Amino acid sequence: MNRRALRILLPLFAIAPWLAATRCVTTQGPPREGVALVEVAPGELARDVVDGWIARTERARGLAFVRAPLVAIVDAGDPALAALRDAAAVPLVRSSGMVFTEPLANAAVDLARDRVVAARPPAETEILVALAHLLDAQRYPHLVQTAARAPGDVGVALRALLAASALSTANGGLGPAPEEPPADPFAAPRIAAETPDAGTLFPEVPVLAAQGFLRALGDREDAFRAPPLSTEQILRVARWRAGDRPVRLAGPPPVVPGCTLARDASFGVWAQVRALLGRGGDAPSRVFAAWRGDRALAWRCAGDATAWIYVLELDDEASARAFAASGDALLPSEWAPAQHAGRRGRRAW
Repeated sequence: MNRRALRILLPLFAIAPWLAATRCVTTQGPPREGVALVEVAPGELARDVVDGWIARTERARGLAFVRAPLVAIVDAGDPALAALRDAAAVPLVRSSGMVFTEPLANAAVDLARDRVVAARPPAETEILVALAHLLDAQRYPHLVQTAARAPGDVGVALRALLAASALSTANGGLGPAPEEPPADPFAAPRIAAETPDAGTLFPEVPVLAAQGFLRALGDREDAFRAPPLSTEQILRVARWRAGDRPVRLAGPPPVVPGCTLARDASFGVWAQVRALLGRGGDAPSRVFAAWRGDRALAWRCAGDATAWIYVLELDDEASARAFAASGDALLPSEWAPAQHAGRRGRRAW
């Protein structure tokens, strides 16, 4: 370790008591908002084409549009389409094969104008995904606004929920709820890169996991009235059903001399699994199953130096010990290996 990095990290060793003293606060989801229905009018294409798309979307979703949706067709290189796509807070996807998805390339949603913008020639599959998201945004505007600005793990969970809902609607609906409860992805003793179907259990964007979450509910609206507030709840619907809310590790961050706080958010279970699989490693499943909340803080310091702290709250001390034994493997690769690790009760850092 160079001397500059050592000077940055040494002040952090003195704040270990802060890590144990940080209090837990139950997170709260966005409230449900009522809406009034209005007549749906055709968009900018032929009336029968747009009306057909609208009818299919409403039938598959089981809800009606609040305001008349429009569909604007532009040239493929139109900057308006690229700007909308780049600014989208919810990364919409379409199906690609049996168990994969890929981002929309030729359609985007303009929420401010209640329209879908699509490249010429129009790709029906992408337009249907965009219309489905527009419908959800009209019916649950506060949820969509919260998903757009929520940091960390809760933002990942909410955006995955909305993208999964749009994808399911565009594919004709969720279908009936399964007769058996979904399998717990952490039922095996360990999670490893060579675990069968690891890539499909945890896709690059956790939309497919959120689709499974929605399908298991039977009534999709339950998830919109009380959204999952962590990727752990999406991966393990039983935790969501039990009302086991994630905790937020609250309290002012410590001051690191000469540094500016650059990040204060939660990694969450999904980020831990992605880091583990990306490294080709393995870890005890109990570390993920026992997750209750976490907090990641990073500082930007002089001379491009950085400093960071990660603290995790788990269900029990045994799980905290398991994390302490493999913590480095569960952190994103851009974060340096831990220079100091500790544990107190159910909390590890």
